[in-house]
Amino acid sequence: MRAILICAAVAVSVSAQNNFQSQQVTELDDLINRGEYEHGTKLAQLLLQQQQAWGPNKESIFVLTHIGSAQVELGRISDAVKVISQADTLAPTIPNNLYEIGLLRATAVLQLEVGQYQAAASLAAKAVKLALDRNLESLRVGYYRSIQAMALLRLGNPSDAELIVLKAVKDCPKKPGKYFVFAPRILYTACLVESYQQNFALAEEYCRRGLEIAQAWKKETRDLSLGYLAQAEASLEAGDLARSREAAAKTVEITTRLFGDQHQDIVQALGLLARINAKQGNMPDACAQANRAVKIAISLFGPVSSGAGIPTRALQRMSGCLAAPK
Repeated sequence: MRAILICAAVAVSVSAQNNFQSQQVTELDDLINRGEYEHGTKLAQLLLQQQQAWGPNKESIFVLTHIGSAQVELGRISDAVKVISQADTLAPTIPNNLYEIGLLRATAVLQLEVGQYQAAASLAAKAVKLALDRNLESLRVGYYRSIQAMALLRLGNPSDAELIVLKAVKDCPKKPGKYFVFAPRILYTACLVESYQQNFALAEEYCRRGLEIAQAWKKETRDLSLGYLAQAEASLEAGDLARSREAAAKTVEITTRLFGDQHQDIVQALGLLARINAKQGNMPDACAQANRAVKIAISLFGPVSSGAGIPTRALQRMSGCLAAPK
């Protein structure tokens, strides 16, 4: 009888821990989505410490996945890689893993950010299939599709990306409700894909819609800076250098205020500014921005990573620029 009572007490304790962690993870998501990055950072660290103290269980994948996703948003790529790798290692040991879709999505986003586009496309496609099989809400499926579409675009396949992202846009309601973080990112992806398909008016409409949703928060968030980043790239594709420069500069300004200058969005924005200056014949500024992008990328991703290799190759292609730093 005493053994039974002890087992029951342990089970109740574990259940209480799991419930407490689940509540904290929900709070972490809310903080990040609302742009409360300082509080979100502290909570992510607390959750990670609790996870290490309590040890692995079936909730661990859920907790680690959300911590990793938060770290990606914050620009803490090396921390995100470590945490999501822990979740990946743990996943095969957990039967009936209810959190598999979330882990697939988080890993796909991470791979997209670090320049591993083929892996990102494959993982996102798996997340879409699994989400459809489990009848997840359409907006969430649309977000997974947008990740896949962005990866395909970066792989140089805008036609297939367009087929997928248009499905995602259909899953994006006019009034996105509480899922602000999904709707604008679907629309930004559509904006970029259509700009590469030279459908510039449609691209502009998608970027406008996404920015309107992000601006509805009345607060600066990464969704706002990502909107300007997409607008900058789309405008560059359309040949509107002045507008592209303005949007890229806004991305740098907002991202620096939110996260500092060591962030993957800064790398992309500087790369766009370098291209703009090169097109306008201002090679000193172009080279300076391209070199700065490489330096930040090496710090974020590591010197031999795809994430650092992309801006490094862009720098080396720019006539008149010095070789990328080793």
